[in-house]
Amino acid sequence: MPERIPEGYHILSQTAWGDFLSKDDKTEHFLLTDRHFKNINHYLGYLPSQIIEYLLKKFPEREVRILDLGAGKEVLAARELIEKYPRLRVYTADLVVNPKLTSNGVDVTQSDGSRLVFADNVFDFVYSYEALRNIRDEEKHVTIVRELIRVLKPGNAAILDETLPIDKLKERIDDATALFLYRRGNINEPGTIVLGSPTCTTMILKDPIDHDLLTIKERIVGHM
Repeated sequence: MPERIPEGYHILSQTAWGDFLSKDDKTEHFLLTDRHFKNINHYLGYLPSQIIEYLLKKFPEREVRILDLGAGKEVLAARELIEKYPRLRVYTADLVVNPKLTSNGVDVTQSDGSRLVFADNVFDFVYSYEALRNIRDEEKHVTIVRELIRVLKPGNAAILDETLPIDKLKERIDDATALFLYRRGNINEPGTIVLGSPTCTTMILKDPIDHDLLTIKERIVGHM
């Protein structure tokens, strides 16, 4: 059974790293590949794992719900999270899904980030790696960020790997809703050393702000 390709998109080419998905009007391009959570965690400054562990301690009596936006066809990182942290409930959203995939505890959805299928205020944490960078439409960036804020529970956070235009977002999104911050991430491959400064990530905190989340520090390694 073939993967379900959403209307308006097509597989442009196949590479050693995965299929290259393109929107018909060429405004979006995605490499349909899966990454291990340890790699995503590294590139996002080890903030995701620290936030997850903080939430598990903060809410010891209930499951912690996480959304992986742009999770990949095989939802590899999400499956690894479930295995490492059994009390997590991990949901994924991506344009293309593998219909043969067995969930292994992961709630898989085929969804555009600008039209998430989830109710309001349901997730304790959202992360996204290498999704927004491939979208050229600024209006769609705004819509996706609004959606992420909508599905986040009050007082919780999202981490995105893109340096989003924070000033423009503040103009379009009510400042009373969320706080936007630049955080640092690792631009190098795990275990390698590079010359140059770390990359930037974007952190979104939904009101009321949990100030303990602000005290969680990035781990920057392998930069000279």
